[in-house]
Amino acid sequence: MKRLMPPSASVALAALMLFFSGCASLPDLSSRRGVDEAKVQAIERAARANGVTIRWVNYPVK
Repeated sequence: MKRLMPPSASVALAALMLFFSGCASLPDLSSRRGVDEAKVQAIERAARANGVTIRWVNYPVK
């Protein structure tokens, strides 16, 4: 027979799950600032000159 978790542990686990899911759903305010196109172009130009391919994960912002 399996023992169940005590009620306080279940409540703590539920609270922890709610906390982390709430943090994950916050909007990313940095995306509103706009991409720094001049910096992107300069980096990509230097990369092409050296035979390197750039894969942007996060564009630089102004």
